[in-house]
Formats: sequence, C-alpha cells, structure tokens
Amino acid sequence: MRDSLQHKFHPVYSLAILRKPAILCVVPLLAALTRLDLSALLTALWQELALISALLVMGLVLWHGAGWQLQNGRLTFRRSLFTLQWQESFSAEDLAFVAVRRCWYLRPIGAVRLEFSTERGATRHLYLSRSAAEALADRLLPAEATVRDLTPSPADRLVLALLNCDLFATVVLLAVSLRNISDFMGRRWTQEMAQTGLHTIEGVLGHWLPLGLSGLASVLLLLTAFTLLLAFSRTSGYHVFLGRTTVRCTGGLLSPTRWVLRRECITCADLRRTPMARLVKRYPLFLSVGGYTGNAVLLCSGLQDPTLPCLFPDAVFPQPAKHPGKRRSPVPFLWAPVLLLAVCAALLLAGARRSRILLYAGRLLWLPMAAGVVWLWIALEGWRGDCLVQTACGLPAVCTTHRLTHHHICILRRPAAVRWQNPFSRRVGRCELRLGLPGRRAISLHSLRLADCDCLFDPSQEEVN
Repeated sequence: MRDSLQHKFHPVYSLAILRKPAILCVVPLLAALTRLDLSALLTALWQELALISALLVMGLVLWHGAGWQLQNGRLTFRRSLFTLQWQESFSAEDLAFVAVRRCWYLRPIGAVRLEFSTERGATRHLYLSRSAAEALADRLLPAEATVRDLTPSPADRLVLALLNCDLFATVVLLAVSLRNISDFMGRRWTQEMAQTGLHTIEGVLGHWLPLGLSGLASVLLLLTAFTLLLAFSRTSGYHVFLGRTTVRCTGGLLSPTRWVLRRECITCADLRRTPMARLVKRYPLFLSVGGYTGNAVLLCSGLQDPTLPCLFPDAVFPQPAKHPGKRRSPVPFLWAPVLLLAVCAALLLAGARRSRILLYAGRLLWLPMAAGVVWLWIALEGWRGDCLVQTACGLPAVCTTHRLTHHHICILRRPAAVRWQNPFSRRVGRCELRLGLPGRRAISLHSLRLADCDCLFDPSQEEVN
C-alpha cells in the first residue's frame, strides 16, 4: 500500500452540508399551498427549482474544494471556497475509535459513512466511497490477529437485540406480553389475530383502555414491532473479536457496520441491569471510548463473568452496598416514582365518586401505576446500594441507579469531578457528586459520604458549596 492516501469526498458530502439550507426550499411551497391558488403554486414551483439549482451549484463548488489526505501518520481534511481555505489535522495515534457504516440509504449510490473519535472526545464523520473508506480505516486502526473470539451465541444475539431496543418499546412489549390475553379472547385468539390484524389488536386493547385510546395504543404496538425489527437487523451477523490492543466488531443487516476501538483508550465500561436484563439474567456491557458511546458490545452473566478480565485485566466492577448508611437522604432517589404514584392516586380519588369515570381511570392508569411501583422498588435499591469505591490503581468505580436501570461502572481514566453540599447534607457529612468523562458523558451520585469522595480531590482543593 502507498505511503500516503489522498482522495476527494463522495458527492453525497455536498448534500450533507446543505441539508439545513435545503429547508428554505419548503417556504415558498407552503405559502402557495395556504392560499389554494394554482397560479401561486406554479410560481412557487419555479422558485423551488431556482433554489434547488442554486443549492446544487453551491454544493458542487464546496465538494470540488474539499478532500482528505493521510500522510506520515496524520489525517488532514481540506475545505476551500474560492480563496478561503480551511484545514483540520489529526494524528492517527490519537484516534481511539473508527467505524465504517454502510447505511441503507447510502448503499444504492455507493457511499459509506466513516466515523472516528479521538481519545479526547473529538468526533468527525466523512462520506467516502466504500473502497476509500475501508482503505483509510485499515490505515488508521490496522486489523490485528484475533486473540479471542467473543461472538455471542444466536440466543444471546436475540437477547442483545431486545436489550438494544428503546426502553419505551420494551416496556410496552412487556405490558402486553405479560397480560393474560386468553381471559379476554379465549383459545381462538391466535386465529383471530391472524385474520383481523390491527382490528384484533385494537379489540384486545379495548378491554384495558377507554374508547379512542385503543386505536392509538395499536399504532404504538406496531411502532414497537418496527423498533424490534430494526434492533434485530442491527444484531444480525454480529461478531466480536478481541485483539492484543484492539476490539473489533462487525454486524448489521440493513446497515452493515465494522468498527474498531483501542483497548487502551477505553474510558469506562458500564454493566447495566435493566428490568428486561434481570428477567433473562444477561446484562449488556457498554463501552465508552473517546466520544463514542454506542450500543451494547457484549452480554455478561454478571459481575463475575469470565469475559470481563479478558477485556479489563485490572478493572473492578463494584458490588452494590448492602445498606444505605446512616442519615442518607432518600429524597433524591424516591421523589420521582413517589410523585408518579401520587398523581395516579389523586386521579383515582377524583373519579371515585362516579363509578363510570373510576372504571375508565382504572383502565387508563394501571400501566403508569405498575411502572411507578417497579420504579419505586428499583429506586429503593438505589438508595440502599449506590456507592463509590476506590480501586487498587486509584481510580473510582461507581454503582448508581438512573430511572429503571442499575449501572455498574468501571472508570479507566481519571474523571473531572465536582462535589457540592447543601445545608442539610453538610450537617450529616454527605455530598452530591458529578463525574465528567470524555464524550460529554456525566455521572451523578446522590448523598454520598464525604470521605468516600476524597480519592477524587486534592486535600487542598476547595469544595463547591
């Protein structure tokens, strides 16, 4: 391979940089449609044509003056407009993450989206041809011999797809699947579902929801199914390979993706215990490297999974504390679920005088009340178990709760930290803590003991009141 690479961007680059100015093309058309005038509509179409032509000419000018070059281990981007020139340069040694995404909407025109992130969190993306993108990715982070194959089994891929779904879609799917539908539809429910499709779903939901909302819930279920299909397409053909200094992942059906990250640049590893993960007893592991925080990389059986020492030999994932300690305030943990349950209870009490309103309110509020009870239970666990510990290498490890998810976070780079106290926490020797990591990620911890945070601060440093 040549010592240097130099190419121009794909022509779709001009469309990407002009996507926001293209919104101006809609203004004349909307003005004509509001008047309901045919002559004004024809005039607006001519204006649309003139604006689109001007944008295309501007895009071609910007594309002609743009390009990239890799020489002597430095990646340089060049942009020019007539006599104005811009250049941006990165060292290949500073790159922590490189991904080649063959997005489904770019594949017909032969374009590929190349993404990379530096160790400090700066992220950029380029639109290149497939051959140029693969050649550049191989030069930036070369492929290594596989030390261990961590590819999940087919069953784990299915679980990984479910855990990578949107949380709302997962909650809706659980609420529908765990309900005993046979009480309403009988044994012929499967046949009726196949015959009547959407109307059957609406009929099932009509037993739970007031008139008018069952149709909306049916649409939400279809969106949930669509979300699941997208998640399955992302995990199709998913493979994970562990090298000596890198981690390489490939997979995807509609948008095949190949990404590589440096193991030494990983800033933190997050093992998440969601409600769905607790049911299947498989917990997703998310990696943060530079400015990248993407989907789950692996599935683990717990904090003692044998694959974790392979990725992080010196890492420590903290166990939840067994008791909250003395004088730990429950307010930061419990106020949100308690408020949700209080609002639901107030609505039920408001409709208690009329049986018909109470019936509809019960059908409408059972799902948020069930979510509130689960949220309250998980928040109580967070009040008892959230903690910060110091590892043998002097770095912090965190166990924290955010909404319905427990996070066991092993931090591999020294974070920026801010702690503060209000008059009540100062009286009992506790504080609020916020940790900042590269990639604009922040971790908040509530009502920690002041002594537990001393490992993050210089004794001479003043606290924030």
